[in-house]
Amino acid sequence: MKLEETNWATVENVKHLEKFRLMDDTFFMACFHDNKKGIQFLLRTILHQPKLKVIRVNTQYLLKNLRGRDAYLDVYAKLQDGRHVNLEIQRSDAGANPRRARYHASLLDMDILEKGKDPKDLPDSIVIFITENDVRGEGQALYYYGRTDLKSGKPFDDGSLIMFVNGSYQEMDEIGMLMKDMNNQDWHTMYNKELARLMRYYKETQEGGSEMCRVLEEVRLEGRKEGCRIGERKGRVKQQIEMTKNLIQEGSLSLESISKVSGLTLDKVKKIKKVITV
Repeated sequence: MKLEETNWATVENVKHLEKFRLMDDTFFMACFHDNKKGIQFLLRTILHQPKLKVIRVNTQYLLKNLRGRDAYLDVYAKLQDGRHVNLEIQRSDAGANPRRARYHASLLDMDILEKGKDPKDLPDSIVIFITENDVRGEGQALYYYGRTDLKSGKPFDDGSLIMFVNGSYQEMDEIGMLMKDMNNQDWHTMYNKELARLMRYYKETQEGGSEMCRVLEEVRLEGRKEGCRIGERKGRVKQQIEMTKNLIQEGSLSLESISKVSGLTLDKVKKIKKVITV
């Protein structure tokens, strides 16, 4: 069945679906939504553990931070051996910053340590970033990072591991073939049959295509909402600046009072005064 023969296949959606790869986070999220078998395959390959078993999977898993910034994990998985895993798809080099990985690891620790438990009972955790480019720059397929004794080099053994998977790695080994599949737009030429099946389902079947188009519409709607929010914020700032200029020119209020009335910081008010009085 051709895409153009289905009632969900608008021209715009067909173009998007044809170009999608598993490396694209929107498509990845749809393909692996609550998909234990698929995530298990990825983790078995990346960790070189063919008997690894996943017992729980959540996509877009929210980690709350009551005193700071929350984080949505692309994939959260709990393994049968007790380990907890955060898997991230990261196309932007900037988004694969080591400190972001550290932040995810810290939030994951807070989330998995149950109330009343001693920190010594904290389960092992792994944060894995699959990056489109070789962000670590050494040509390796996998990069492993853990705490060590800086003098002796011995492992600190705190149970925490951070990994980067080089999405541009193209050798014909297990990781290389997985990365080739992750970057492939055509399910016909993929090496892994399970990944090919997933891609075919979402690109060529009525049910899968409809589901993916729904996801695309949700993404577009959220994008429009965010655009409106940005526009509203810009509009409010513009009004605040105009109000500040008028109050400064009137000269009836102190700069501190203008700051309180306009909602701008005192430094911002001083900068505006400096500009309009030049």
